[in-house]
Amino acid sequence: NFLRGRKKEVVSKLETEMRNASRNKEYEKAAVIRDRLNALDHIGEVAIGIKDDFTTPGKLAFKRIECYDISNISGVYAVGSMVVFVNGEPSKEDYRKFKIKNPGAAGDLEMMKEVLERRFRNKWPLPDLLVVDGGVTHLNLARKILEDCEIDIPVVSIAKGQERKKNEFHFSNHAIASYIRKNRELEVIAIKLRDEAHRFAKEYYKKLHSKDMLSD
Repeated sequence: NFLRGRKKEVVSKLETEMRNASRNKEYEKAAVIRDRLNALDHIGEVAIGIKDDFTTPGKLAFKRIECYDISNISGVYAVGSMVVFVNGEPSKEDYRKFKIKNPGAAGDLEMMKEVLERRFRNKWPLPDLLVVDGGVTHLNLARKILEDCEIDIPVVSIAKGQERKKNEFHFSNHAIASYIRKNRELEVIAIKLRDEAHRFAKEYYKKLHSKDMLSD
């Protein structure tokens, strides 16, 4: 459960067990649980390496990676996309499209917030890594939503710039930053994901736009 991103759930359960043991004067048991909690405080730095051993082939450390993008023109026909790579390859059966419910009153961040909240309300498989199209504000938004959902997953945002020629990475913590910088393969996959999320969102946007024009 810890490695699947449910860190808070595991920690909360252990803390409850430790308090109960202490109340019952089972001090030795409480000390063992305390040591486990201390170990979990440090495991974040090595958890990514542990995942290498059993979740992925070769050097790729994350089995399931999800990426999100928004496509719209001044809020019109605003849509969001979710694309999924499994073992470094597109898993198109897991792709999802989101039609923004109130695009006229929402900016880009609000639209991304809606998409991520709708995604994590579903019981779809959790990703090992989350990628969002955008800069630091988009990164912090994704982190806040995951925190509210009590899900502990590393997040990467990739800022593309107005001409979509930049690949400026931002990371949710030092562990994921260090790991991706040392693994060029994963960096390339993250960029491919970002580009695929943009393509998929744009494709859905064009479909809605064309459908509306035909209905006129």
